[in-house]
Amino acid sequence: MSWEVRTLPGGRLGLPSTGAKHLRLAHCPRDGRIWINGGDYIGTTADMDSGRQEMWSYGVADNSWRLEQPYCLPAGQVQPMHPDETGFCWDDRRGWFWLVPGYQGGYSGECVGKATALRNRLMSYDPATKLWTDRGPSPGNVLGLGDTPKFFRHDPMTDALIGFGPGPSVLAYEIEPARWSMIRLAVGGNPLEELSAVDWLARRLYGLDATLARIYEWDLDGQRLIRTFPVATMTSLDNRIGITPFVWAPSAQALLVFEHHGTRQLHIWQGGRWRAEALPLIDGVKPKGNCGVWDPALNVFLITGGLNPTRLCLYRFDGSVTIPVIQGIQVRVS
Repeated sequence: MSWEVRTLPGGRLGLPSTGAKHLRLAHCPRDGRIWINGGDYIGTTADMDSGRQEMWSYGVADNSWRLEQPYCLPAGQVQPMHPDETGFCWDDRRGWFWLVPGYQGGYSGECVGKATALRNRLMSYDPATKLWTDRGPSPGNVLGLGDTPKFFRHDPMTDALIGFGPGPSVLAYEIEPARWSMIRLAVGGNPLEELSAVDWLARRLYGLDATLARIYEWDLDGQRLIRTFPVATMTSLDNRIGITPFVWAPSAQALLVFEHHGTRQLHIWQGGRWRAEALPLIDGVKPKGNCGVWDPALNVFLITGGLNPTRLCLYRFDGSVTIPVIQGIQVRVS
């Protein structure tokens, strides 16, 4: 088990080191890269920082950044308007990304004479053609939920988009019938503000209410809430919301919860038990970040975001896959 910390390029070369939040990260198995959509940061232009419209991809293996989409697309195309807190996930059946609003920042006059920016519309993005397509109304419009839906996953077995919603609830979009539905849960809490984690083998979707330090375990096939259980090593905290990355690590059969705000630990649920790992000091600073994603090809938990200085942190849970050594990277073993 080890941590790596990499500096962010900033400017027009990648994500900045001056702070970021609400980034949506998704792994694309077609190119092995992490795609980054929306969120708040100072980007490639002087345009509004809330809900950035450009899109980056990042290669963990070679520490490479690539601008996949400029802030404004050409006239005659469509694009999401200021995607901020949305669902952004890969669909391997179709070979494209879905974007599910979600909260979108306000229009501030950018991109006049260029692409039409859409609000409250379910959209897809094809990385091969680099085109967005309008796929219909958002769950907020259909189900009367406003801008509350935040995170979604594409379930390849049921061919549906699924995520936690307000109430709490579970929201689903059946793609072929083009139909939204909502199942209300008879429990309290708010699992919709954080990431979701998926164990595809066991067919489990996990939600997290970081304020209550509580996990929600959903049966993807049975369409039922199996249980809620506490993150036993993490205390509740009122202002810890929307900033706690967590993922399922299939190679280790474990949930990893990165506590960005509070005691700043990595909480690991494995074999039905919780344990906490202290974060190491690297050049006098502990790893930090409020956004994250699991890279299944390299078995690493990628975390970034937070206040200036922002860095890119990688946690390797096991040694089954070797990440190439890159010049200048700081490596510490925990």
